[in-house]
Amino acid sequence: MKPVSLSSRSPRAARKITDVGTTSLSQRPPLLHQQSSRFAKWTRTRIRAVLPFLCVLVVLSLLHGLFENSIMSSVDLATSSDKQAIHTKTSNSVPLPTKRDKIATPAPTMTPTLQPVTSSSHDSTNTTNVALSEHSFFETPILTNQSRVFVDRWCDLQNTEWYTQKRTPHFLIPGAKYTGTRELAQWLISIAPTSIQPPRRTLELSFFLDGPFAKYVYKKTEKTAVHAARQRLAAFYNNNYPDALTFDASPGYLFYSSLVPRRILCVLPWVKLVVLLQDPMDRLYQQFQIAVQNHLWKGTLEEWIQRDWDHLEQNGLFAPNIRRVDEDMAWYQYAHTTVGEGGGIGRSLYHYQLRHWFQAMQAAGKNPAEDVLIVWTEEWKKDPTREWGRIQSFLGLSPSSRPIPEPTLVLTKFDKSTVSNKTRKKLQQLFDASNSNLRKLLRRYGVNAGKETWT
Repeated sequence: MKPVSLSSRSPRAARKITDVGTTSLSQRPPLLHQQSSRFAKWTRTRIRAVLPFLCVLVVLSLLHGLFENSIMSSVDLATSSDKQAIHTKTSNSVPLPTKRDKIATPAPTMTPTLQPVTSSSHDSTNTTNVALSEHSFFETPILTNQSRVFVDRWCDLQNTEWYTQKRTPHFLIPGAKYTGTRELAQWLISIAPTSIQPPRRTLELSFFLDGPFAKYVYKKTEKTAVHAARQRLAAFYNNNYPDALTFDASPGYLFYSSLVPRRILCVLPWVKLVVLLQDPMDRLYQQFQIAVQNHLWKGTLEEWIQRDWDHLEQNGLFAPNIRRVDEDMAWYQYAHTTVGEGGGIGRSLYHYQLRHWFQAMQAAGKNPAEDVLIVWTEEWKKDPTREWGRIQSFLGLSPSSRPIPEPTLVLTKFDKSTVSNKTRKKLQQLFDASNSNLRKLLRRYGVNAGKETWT
C-alpha cells in the first residue's frame, strides 16, 4: 500500500492533523523552559527570605551614621564656619585632609640641625605671660624668626593661635617603651589626683602616631591641621579639675622621633616632656619577655636580637663615617619599617630619639633644658621621694600632703645565659657607644637628668 501524502488528504483531515500537533507541543513545554521556571521560583523564595535581614542592616547602618554624626557634633571637630575657612583655598592654606588622604610618609624634608640653645641666646628670646587662670603654668613666647620658620613650614594655624589659652594636654610621658611609663603615670595620679589628670579612657592615647593622626596631616604639604587636631584631642579629657595638669603617656612618641615631634609641637607648643629611661639591656630583655608572653614571638632571644640587628644594618645605621643627614634618614627608614614587637635594639638607642626631639624643640623656639626632664627607672624605683620632688618642681606643682607610695614596677634584669657571649658583647659595645652619645647630648643641651646611673 502506498503512503498517502498530506497533500493527497482532504483539507479537513489535514487541518485536524495540524491542530493535534500544535496542541501536543503546547501541553508539553521544553526541558529548558521548565528549569528556568523552577530557578525563578527558587530565586523569588530566597529573596523573600533574605529581604527582612537586609532591611534590618540598612536601618542599623542609618542609626550608626546618625549616632556617629551626633558624637562628632558634640566633639565639635569643626563648625560649619571652621570648615568653610579651612577649605577656603588661599595662598597660605590647603584643604582639610579627608579620610582618603594617607599620612605623608616620605622622610622629613626639613630636619633641623641647629646648635644648642645657650643661656645668652635663650635669654634674648622675648616672652610674655597670658592670663589663663591664677594657676597658669606656662609662658607664651613671642614668635622668633627661628620658630616662625618652623610654624610656616609645618603648622596650619587656620582659625587658631599657636599658643591658645585653653591648653591640653600639658605634658607627655613619651617613653621609652617598656621602661615603666604606665606605672609612672599611675604613680603620679595616686600622689596628686586633683592636680594631675589623665585622659578619660586610657593612659596611652597614641594620638600623634600615623594611624590616628593621618586625617590631620595634609598629604601634599605635610602640614598639621592644628585647630581640628586640638578640638579632637580636647574631647579625650574631662573638665572636672580645670586647673589640673593633663597628660598623655604614649611610649611610641619617643621612638617615632622623625615625624611625631613636629606634629606635637604644632598642636602643643607649650608641652613639657617627662622621659623615662632604663638600662638598654634590661629594657630590651623586658620587651622580649612581653613579646613571648603575648605570643608575638616564638623564636629565641638570640634570633630576635639578630633580626633587629639586621634591620638596623640594612637601613644604614651601622655605615662607617655616616653623615648626620644620612643617619637621620636611616633612622626614619628603620623606625617606620619596624612592625609589631620589633625594634628591640633600636628602642634602647636613646640618643637617636632624643636628638631628634631636641632639634625639633629648638626649631620651634623651645629650650630642652627647661622643657625636658629625664627620669631613670632605676633611680625612681630606688628613691621615689626624691624623684617626685624633681617631677613636682619641673611641672610647677604644689607640694603634696599625700604619702609618696612605692612604685609598683618590677625591674627585669637581662639574663646573660639566654644569649651567646658574642651577641652579648656585640650588644654591650653598641649600647656603651649609644650611652656615651646620650651623656654628651644631655650635657650639650643642658637637660635635667638628675643622678646618672648606667650612663
